[in-house]
Amino acid sequence: MPAQSSDLEDLFGRLRTVVDDRFTTSAAVREHHGRDQSYHPAKSPDAVAFPRNTEEVSTIVQLCSDVSMPVIAFGAGTSLEGHVAALHGGVCIDLSEMKEILSVNS
Repeated sequence: MPAQSSDLEDLFGRLRTVVDDRFTTSAAVREHHGRDQSYHPAKSPDAVAFPRNTEEVSTIVQLCSDVSMPVIAFGAGTSLEGHVAALHGGVCIDLSEMKEILSVNS
């Protein structure tokens, strides 16, 4: 995770160039994305991005990886396992704006 707030702001600025106004650090949105239906305590991410295609997802993951920022995938928030809790902060990638499955690799 970036050690300094200037590193976070730099990363967040880069992420905003990828998804524009579909990137937020709003406390209400972060809180919503840090909880699911489990009994585990909620833990909000540092930011939430709403990509619309695989290229945006790939770029977000690469930018976060470059600075060792955790990435948390978010679908509908109905998990019972607590996997959406951002235990170490990070960027939540909300996949709700992606509209089709192109392929499934198993």
